[in-house]
Amino acid sequence: MGLITETNQQYYQGAQQFIADGASGSFPTTFDTNLILGSFDPTDVDYALNNFKLFTSDTGLPGDFLEYITDYSVLNNTITLGTTAVPVVPAVGTYFVVQLKSLDGGNYGNGDALPLRITMEATSTLNSQTL
Repeated sequence: MGLITETNQQYYQGAQQFIADGASGSFPTTFDTNLILGSFDPTDVDYALNNFKLFTSDTGLPGDFLEYITDYSVLNNTITLGTTAVPVVPAVGTYFVVQLKSLDGGNYGNGDALPLRITMEATSTLNSQTL
């Protein structure tokens, strides 16, 4: 039996949360699963190849997360917003959640990633860390 190296949120929810620092638009994920990006654009046929979705919120409150469908790339499991020519640096305090999905079913692949559930659980995690 191997050592689990993911956080509770990663292991049980298949999600990882980031809060923008205003200096960088890159978010290095530490899942035990490599991120696969076919396209950031849901209207592109290659979007179905993605094994994750990216959500964002200005407040981090339940029901306030929306899927991020603007230019971004993935290299070595780091999500970078914008393009090489035009990088994007989100405002300080902007929340981002990476939600894994499965291409062949399983815990996260049988339906859409649920921003409300992610937000509530991420906020609970965040609140328990700041107490």
